[in-house]
Amino acid sequence: MVDWVDADGFAEAEPEQRFFQHQAYERALPGRELSPGILDLVRFKALLSSAAFLDLALLITGHRPTALQELLIRRMVRGDLARRHDDAIGGRTICALLYFSDGWHQAMGGEFVMHGREGDIVIDPLPNRMIIFDVNTGLDHSVRPLSEVAGDWQRFNFSIWFR
Repeated sequence: MVDWVDADGFAEAEPEQRFFQHQAYERALPGRELSPGILDLVRFKALLSSAAFLDLALLITGHRPTALQELLIRRMVRGDLARRHDDAIGGRTICALLYFSDGWHQAMGGEFVMHGREGDIVIDPLPNRMIIFDVNTGLDHSVRPLSEVAGDWQRFNFSIWFR
């Protein structure tokens, strides 16, 4: 059972009790449902659902997903993080992360960490980089907190799941 809290409850919680901290896009603003950006998002979802992309996932992971399940647009700022977890829920088979924020450097934090059996693999959130992996491998992953050095910089990415 997941207990959701508001921003005040999250701020009052001890850091080790916090699992995710980030913002996510929910929907187009009223009157903007057919804006060019929303139409591009629809086209992007169609590309992710295409046989060509699903075949690419097969080449990379060894498993061909059957369909796009969910796409989440995330925005992370100073202090935001994702604790160690796996994505093997709700029929998910493949996860892809696509980064699109310029200006990142290592002192900012926010790196993706795949917790492997023989050690961690740290992947920098560089723009136009895509990470794609099979969620049913039994491996966990996390996102390191964005540090104070990040200042006003924002880490944007698509989190994409396939079934």
